Amino acid sequence: MPIDEIGSGLIGAIFRFFGWLLLDVVVEVLIKGLGYLLCRPFKKVDPDGFTALFVGMLAWVIIIVAVIVIVK
Repeated sequence: MPIDEIGSGLIGAIFRFFGWLLLDVVVEVLIKGLGYLLCRPFKKVDPDGFTALFVGMLAWVIIIVAVIVIVK
């Protein structure tokens, strides 16, 4: 029935939107934000640049490894 196709398409679009929103928040705020905060005292850095992304990812890896080591 046509109503089923419309409903499933609408639900898929809603979940796709919330997934994109969640991923965007995680990447922008948690990873790039932390990288920008760590790089900012040492040099002028672009908050959307590769350096902020790389340093943020590296910082989160170090944080996760430290938590695992401390908990064990």
